[in-house]
Amino acid sequence: MMKLVRKKIIFTLTFVLFVFATISIFSASAALADEALEKRVKTLEKHQGELYKSLKEKKSPGHMQRIADNISLGGLVEVEAFHESANDTTSGIVAATVEIAIDAEINENVNTHILLLWEESGAIDMDEATIEITTPYGMVATLGKLYVPFGVFNSHFISDPMTLELGETNESALLLSYEKDIFSGSIAIFNGGIDDTNDDVIDDYVLSVTATPRKDLTVGASLISDIAEGDLGLTGASTIDKVAGIGFSATFEIDRFTIEGEYIGALEDFNVADLDVDGDGNGDRPSAFNLEVAYAVNDRLSVAGKYEANNDMFDFPESQIGAVASYELYDHTAVAIELLHGEFAMANLDDRDVLTAQIAVEF
Repeated sequence: MMKLVRKKIIFTLTFVLFVFATISIFSASAALADEALEKRVKTLEKHQGELYKSLKEKKSPGHMQRIADNISLGGLVEVEAFHESANDTTSGIVAATVEIAIDAEINENVNTHILLLWEESGAIDMDEATIEITTPYGMVATLGKLYVPFGVFNSHFISDPMTLELGETNESALLLSYEKDIFSGSIAIFNGGIDDTNDDVIDDYVLSVTATPRKDLTVGASLISDIAEGDLGLTGASTIDKVAGIGFSATFEIDRFTIEGEYIGALEDFNVADLDVDGDGNGDRPSAFNLEVAYAVNDRLSVAGKYEANNDMFDFPESQIGAVASYELYDHTAVAIELLHGEFAMANLDDRDVLTAQIAVEF
């Protein structure tokens, strides 16, 4: 019965989204084109102004340079040195991340975005490839390979927060976004890789809403139909039941301080046959939260501390504290040093201390 209701919901969402997408494509009238273009420019300026607010979760280089009338190119290179003490001691120097982004303004209402990503542990990946259509009515339709809007994952640290590890989801999707006054919202639908039926159809969705009730406060909430769709790979490709996930976030700024908190978690236990990592005979219910306090010492130097923890994410420390300092050495060049101490829930894993230094350059 529940699967039938969910299929009806998915069908309705799919129909509504494609109707709006069709309207988006054919209703971009020239009379309001200037207004749409101005909004697009403001969006790009806002994105480019967020250099290193989050060293890892920002998925596109902020420093984009025009190489033609309508094409911009940008890149990011991150090199890291680390020393980890746990069951065994390891250290190394790695080219952690290389990104190349290409943006094209096709006309006043249509833009394309391509992001190539290489990380030390893998091959070159087409991380993002999207077409974005802006309508005169404030709605933006984005189609292609993208990060669906489940979670925010703001962080001042080099290492990804556990919330990102659990919730980040990259899919080929249709995303509709709308912003009005202090509110913004989005809906995405996609055909995920995890199925609880034999049907290979569009049966997953994400809903998100963000509000800025005050200039110094931003809050958000998001819902995903199946948290197993995340890039962490919680389960196998086939599950007995889908388990929805929910996320809450808040950012508060006061003077030179920034306080950020986020929670990501499953809404119920997984079926024991789908996820029972510790083998206790009960289905796991993974969740994580991250709390950070940052202080901008001056325009170039900032420091931050964090506390994060999780439940039923046994490959990660059950709780972790950390400190980081980052410095803008030159324009578009930043260095950072980070220290983390984590304690694991599994008895066979020792406490972990990780020291990481990073230099990141955008071009």
